[in-house]
Amino acid sequence: MKTCACCGIAKEPDKFGVDHHRKDGLNPYCNPCRRTKAKATRNRYGAALNAAQKEARKKDPHRFRGHEAKYRAANLAKRRESARIYSQNRRLLNPEEAAAYRAVNRLAIREKSRSYYRRNVPAYRARDKQRFRLEKLATPKWLSAIRFAQMEEFYEIAAAREVQTGIKHHVDHMFPLSGITFHGLHVPWNLQVLTHEQNRAKSNRIPLEYAHLTWSVL
Repeated sequence: MKTCACCGIAKEPDKFGVDHHRKDGLNPYCNPCRRTKAKATRNRYGAALNAAQKEARKKDPHRFRGHEAKYRAANLAKRRESARIYSQNRRLLNPEEAAAYRAVNRLAIREKSRSYYRRNVPAYRARDKQRFRLEKLATPKWLSAIRFAQMEEFYEIAAAREVQTGIKHHVDHMFPLSGITFHGLHVPWNLQVLTHEQNRAKSNRIPLEYAHLTWSVL
C-alpha cells in the first residue's frame, strides 16, 4: 500500500503513476488527485501555457516538428485508431452536422478519397485479395447451391436499397470474418444489410448479446 501525498488515503500501487526519479518508482499523488491537479493547472494557466507554447514553436519550429514526427512514427496505429473513434463518435452524436459538412464539401471529400486511393493502390489491392481469401476460407464446402443463391439475394437487396434511397448499403457479416477472438462464416444466416454509416460504426464487433464469447463462431 502507498499513501497519497494529496488526499492522504492509502491505496494500491497500481493507483499511482510511474515516476522513475522516486525511490519506489511511483508518483507521490494517486491518479485521481493527479488528474484533479492537472485540470486545476490547465484552468488557471491554460491561456498562458498555450501562448508560451505557440511562441516556442515560432522560435524553433524544426525542433517541434522533429518531436511530432517521431511521436507519429512510434504511435501510428494508436493515432489512427483514435482518429477513427473520434470521427465515428462525431458522426453518431451529430449526424445532422456530419451530413451538412458532407453536402458542402462533397467534391473536396471525393477528391481527397481519390487522392488517398491513388497513393495507396497496392495496399487496397492487398486488402481486396485478403478479403477474397477470408471469404473463401470462411465458406463451408458443404454449402449447397440454394445457400449460395440466398447469399446472392443479400447483395441484390443491398443494391436495390441503394438505388431506392440513394444511400450506400453494404452486406455485413454479423459475426465478422476477421474477429479478434473468433472467425465468423460466410453463410446466409450470418449476413445482414446495413447502411455505409452503420457498417462503419459496427466495424468488426459482434452483437452485444454474444460479446462474452471467445470461441470460433459457426
